[in-house]
Amino acid sequence: QIEFPTITDEIQDRSKGGRSIKRPYHRLTTWFIIQCIAKKAKRRHTTQIELLTVALASLNVIMYFLWWNKPLNIRCSVPVHIR
Repeated sequence: QIEFPTITDEIQDRSKGGRSIKRPYHRLTTWFIIQCIAKKAKRRHTTQIELLTVALASLNVIMYFLWWNKPLNIRCSVPVHIR
């Protein structure tokens, strides 16, 4: 079994990518996806580049969600011990 370390306040304090930095990118990606959905609802044609961009933007939304609290520029190691 793996004994996972606890994340301390020291690591959380080192986060350089705050919500004010991440939020505009999340809004732009969401806005683009909403525009493409509205375009499809009005039965307008979408180009292949728009479809590809929507697919990649959808993956971006997932990554934003998963990495929202990820600290950046951490310079200390955290040992992970195996029992």
